[in-house]
Amino acid sequence: MKKDSHYVFVYGTLTDLRLLKTITGKEFEGEPAELPGYKKVDPPYSYPLLLPDPRHKVKGILLKNVDTEAIQRLDHYEDEGTLYRRCKVRVKTNSTEVEAFVYFGEPQKLLRASDLQKFLNEKE
Repeated sequence: MKKDSHYVFVYGTLTDLRLLKTITGKEFEGEPAELPGYKKVDPPYSYPLLLPDPRHKVKGILLKNVDTEAIQRLDHYEDEGTLYRRCKVRVKTNSTEVEAFVYFGEPQKLLRASDLQKFLNEKE
């Protein structure tokens, strides 16, 4: 991987490559990947987010060679620090496991309290 570049795991609206190019002004190489230990929640009134769940894994795309300027644009789009927070996780592809950034939604801001309990208690 190039210097000043990162892996980013995307699982929601950022899997739309046209939107990604609109936000960053760039195209990135990507491949299918999974994030174990989480489940994706996609409430009809809000944005997708991940909740911890050791029984699940989230399918998404691992973006490669994402430069710092693109990360800053993604941070702005995701309202990093308010609606989402950028963290590092271990992501699996068919060929390897790598450390990548992912945007975790803030459940208390993206979910109704009653729905948070429902999603946390779901068996599937």
